[in-house]
Amino acid sequence: MYSIGELKTLIILSFNGCSIVELPAKIGNLTHLKLLDLTHCSMLKRISPEVISRLKQLEELYLERSGLKWVVGEEGKQENEVNLEELGSLRNLIALTTLLPTADFPGSNSLFKNLLSFRINISPVTFPSTELFPGHVPVGSLHELRTLHVQGCNKLLNVVPSYLLQGLSNLKVLTVTDCASMVEVTFPSIELHGLRLIQVQGCNKLLNVVPSDLLQGLSNLVELSVTDCASLVEVFEVEVLNVEESDIVPLSELKELYLVYLPKLTHILKREPKGTLCFQSLTVLYVWNCNKLRNLFSASIAKSAEQLQELGIEKCKMMEEIVIKGENEEEYRTDKITMPQLKRLKLFDLPNLTSFCRDVNAFDLPSLKHVTIEHCPKMKTPPFGFASTPKPTELEYRLPSFAKSKYEDLVHNVVEKQLEVNESSKDDGNDSFDDEGDGDGDGDDSSDDRWQWRCHRR
Repeated sequence: MYSIGELKTLIILSFNGCSIVELPAKIGNLTHLKLLDLTHCSMLKRISPEVISRLKQLEELYLERSGLKWVVGEEGKQENEVNLEELGSLRNLIALTTLLPTADFPGSNSLFKNLLSFRINISPVTFPSTELFPGHVPVGSLHELRTLHVQGCNKLLNVVPSYLLQGLSNLKVLTVTDCASMVEVTFPSIELHGLRLIQVQGCNKLLNVVPSDLLQGLSNLVELSVTDCASLVEVFEVEVLNVEESDIVPLSELKELYLVYLPKLTHILKREPKGTLCFQSLTVLYVWNCNKLRNLFSASIAKSAEQLQELGIEKCKMMEEIVIKGENEEEYRTDKITMPQLKRLKLFDLPNLTSFCRDVNAFDLPSLKHVTIEHCPKMKTPPFGFASTPKPTELEYRLPSFAKSKYEDLVHNVVEKQLEVNESSKDDGNDSFDDEGDGDGDGDDSSDDRWQWRCHRR
């Protein structure tokens, strides 16, 4: 029978969930190994010196929830500790997941320079610092970083120190979850034109997600989701921004925007950047349980949203109208707004909604196929003065699976979190976009507290 050290051509080796105590020294003979997975090996206490450093072809190393600890240098090293410097010889390493105490974070400019994926799990016992990277980390250390996840760092005020920001020019994905003290998740005055996805959840000190001086720096942002941030007042801050002097149009590539359970949110975009129209690429917009939000955006922004295909607004108690007349928009009172791509619309549980827009005479929605309006008691008649909107021909409401899945995940995460805090509280969070049963069975579409229009056009 062959020993594991003789499998010289082995490329992938996984001990995920195994009860091994020591990684065999002969693992170092697997010179073609590209992936080593030691995830959930909680009994693992020892890796012989130089075993890791001999795996010259290793590209991916996964050590989450293992029993190992990392140290820098050999002096004073305990049996269950591994010298972090061994990773410095892995020139092909592009993915690493492990737990790193901040006091031991390396200061070598060459270490991790090729990493594309780097996930740090943080324990409140081993990671008491208020900084993710304390001390001095060379500026180029994070240049190849593509994805950054930060989770459960309750003392962290910002993601990275300002001197490291220039090294994040290749960052594409940023997620920040349950960081109770976080005051900023993006990076003021730094252009991150590669960043395409931002997800923020459970950051209760945030007042906004994208500050004014970063708005133009996120020229390629494609998706933004913000969930369960108790203090958030505004998504995009626009104080003084004049893009007439710049070739960069802010938010020009944003396609999907999800806003879920933001109890203090009053504006998505309080002011419009001068000299341009926003959201010209937006295709999906969902808003759920934002009880201080009175409207979504101005008529001029609505005009720019020509690519919008799906619009859903649920459980926003103060919502009065979807589109309002903005500053210097008197001309829109008799104008027509066209949303040529809008196919799906849902307005649910909006007790103060009276109209789509009081100051616009007509909406042209030629592609509209699916409409649901429920629990909007102040809206007694169809809210639209449609110029060329299809008449309801068949009672039916459906939502494409990709959108429903994304939206439901965000909503259900919030609902589950609330139930954990107070199991006895009654939560209506299950009334999400797939409420097929609402109104289909009773047929009472004329009741005072409920008005429905479900339309499907083939």
